[in-house]
Amino acid sequence: MAAEFRTTILSPNLEEYRSVEDVRRFAVFSKMLLGSLRDHYSADFTVMLHSESPNGFSSFKSKVISSVGVLPDGFEDQVLNRVKKNGNTPGTFAGKFDHVAFPEAECFVQRLSVTERDSVLFLLGFESVNPPTGETGQQFAESLEKIQSEISDIFLISQQAQKIEDLRLQLEAAEDQLDSPGLDLSRGIEQLEVSGESESVIGVNTCSPLMKSVLNQISKIGLSDLSLLIRGEVGTGKAFLARKVHDHSNQKDSPFEMISCGALTPSLVEGELFGWKKGAFSGADEDRPGLFERANGGTVFLDEVSELPQEIQQKLLRVIQENEVRPIGSSDPVAVECRIISSSCKDLMELVHQGEFREDLYYRLSGFQCEVPPLRERSEDMQALINGFLFELRNEHGISKRFSESASQELCSFPWPGNIQQLKNVVQQAYLMSEKRVVARKVVLSVMQDSTADALMSEKFAVTPEEICIRIPRTEGFNEIVSEVERAVIVSAMQQNRGNKSRVTKQLKIPRQTLYNKLERFSISEDEWNL
Repeated sequence: MAAEFRTTILSPNLEEYRSVEDVRRFAVFSKMLLGSLRDHYSADFTVMLHSESPNGFSSFKSKVISSVGVLPDGFEDQVLNRVKKNGNTPGTFAGKFDHVAFPEAECFVQRLSVTERDSVLFLLGFESVNPPTGETGQQFAESLEKIQSEISDIFLISQQAQKIEDLRLQLEAAEDQLDSPGLDLSRGIEQLEVSGESESVIGVNTCSPLMKSVLNQISKIGLSDLSLLIRGEVGTGKAFLARKVHDHSNQKDSPFEMISCGALTPSLVEGELFGWKKGAFSGADEDRPGLFERANGGTVFLDEVSELPQEIQQKLLRVIQENEVRPIGSSDPVAVECRIISSSCKDLMELVHQGEFREDLYYRLSGFQCEVPPLRERSEDMQALINGFLFELRNEHGISKRFSESASQELCSFPWPGNIQQLKNVVQQAYLMSEKRVVARKVVLSVMQDSTADALMSEKFAVTPEEICIRIPRTEGFNEIVSEVERAVIVSAMQQNRGNKSRVTKQLKIPRQTLYNKLERFSISEDEWNL
């Protein structure tokens, strides 16, 4: 019976509580366990008490942690007195209660030690009209003994999490005391800005072994004229890295010109790249040199080169091959010699296979390739980046601020789907929003929630802090439309709450089981919210 209880009732529920915040795990677990016990043994009520006595029940302090079912009036006092008299020996006792619904009841009692000083006490209660069988008490004890290790583990997790949370609150309170008008934090800020950083050969500070490897690779071709293709997710700092490569190259004293290929319409790209002559089209009131002319002798950076239209790709290839450009409206070519650095967040070779990017241009641009790792894979750099942003803000606004320890932990543990650019935006907003010189965790959480919402985009829906904008084909039927909306709302909530199902159910005001059912029904995987 005990084994059956563990496998058929307890084990599936154990998976549910693991998504709960650590500090609340034991409270949620106890409620779940008591409900399972009551249903399994057909009891009328179940109760769990916490005892803080290292030496039994003679002088213990106890309180009810949780209960399931209707309890009699005065139940706690009467039961505790009986348990004290019963000492350390678990077992059964009968008690009469002055309550119309429970004129008489019988309880089975089981005590389990969870730490040296803490015990939990389980009571399984039956009305006199629903008496237990003779084997119930033994089966009840065996069931709990089988899962004693799980109960102890969950209790300790919650206990330690509560201590950590209490210490965090005390630390933030102490940090608030530092926020006095006469306190100068500038020296401490300066120390933070340089701590934990190491200078690379091309002038980029990093602590991450992964990023150091990338920089060491780039440094080997930094002084050459070889073209460079930088791959990586949006916001990883590809443009910043391209500029650093230029600054540490033979072209460092020559111009550095960049263009975001995805930010211009196809009709404007050609003119921006190659220039135009006066009168070439309506509005061309004077000659304008293009990007390559302006960067002659230096470096051209083509950001998100995958967004170039096919016809412009062909003309760009000709410029690279012939080292000359032909401005719009001109029959005379202009000689140019530039080093080309390009970037892409898409797989260019995959685009080549799909026929969306010229293969010959791909090989011209990718004389050397490197991939910038996303911020979530280089957490060692997080603190150095934060300190650097704070240093820039101090120089701009003249006020020294820093993040509290708990605020820094939130920043460093966040997955940052928008990478460095999103981190920078959050640091800037939190700095400006904080009225104190120690930026508190609650300020950071507020900014991060808005930032995460702004970053959540997909082909079918976009999320802002105020609304969810969803695009659904008109040909969809009613049920399909409703399902699409439900799915979008749940994915958005999971992303905003970083997969914390407890927060999601609270935000959406739905039962936990409903959330699990929706996740399963819509086949929503962890990859969709763990960006």
